[in-house]
Amino acid sequence: EKTAKNYGKTIVKFYNWLDKQGISFTEVTEDNVLNFFRETTKTGELPTGPDAPSPIRNLYKWASKKGKLNLPDDPSEILLNIFKAYNESLGKEIKFEMPSTADWHSGNKEILKKLGASDSPVMKEAYLRWLIQSNTGLRTQEIYAKGEGGKEHSGISFNQIVKISGKWMVDLGADQSKNRGQRYVPISNELYREINKYVKDNNISNTRDLFKQQKQTQVS
Repeated sequence: EKTAKNYGKTIVKFYNWLDKQGISFTEVTEDNVLNFFRETTKTGELPTGPDAPSPIRNLYKWASKKGKLNLPDDPSEILLNIFKAYNESLGKEIKFEMPSTADWHSGNKEILKKLGASDSPVMKEAYLRWLIQSNTGLRTQEIYAKGEGGKEHSGISFNQIVKISGKWMVDLGADQSKNRGQRYVPISNELYREINKYVKDNNISNTRDLFKQQKQTQVS
């Protein structure tokens, strides 16, 4: 459903563009597709993500198969080839090596030290969020409320931290979990104490989200 919505935006924009150009859907060329992306992106440049042509590519595949229009080769295929070549050349130029476990822990400790040294409420929040994510692997999307007014799911609240068999757990509901199933994420006693202190220091009720949506300070 989400994919369909995302595809729909590009397809509607594509059809509107074709209509203004006086071009038939069955007569679209590779140059037309390239010009469409150049004219409808904010920068006027071709997007560098390989997913950009997917809506148009799948539209032509669907039309050829279901609509039996016997269309020529997918005109957006050239974009995919351009992106592949771009990404391959980029991969040759940029080499990224994962840090060792020791380096990761050292870097993480340094970040927490800098965040924890400030008395700013924003930095204190950032400190706890970084501490939670670096200790649990929880994603930003799982910590924050999602959707306008938290309609899709709420953020993490203190009453979701429960003790099971002597161990503290964050109880993620099906709407928060990435696999849409009940999920329990273990946390250490130290992390529980930090969260508990944060809740008390900031007078946060047990049912209120620990963190408000502040995109400028999110830890990804």
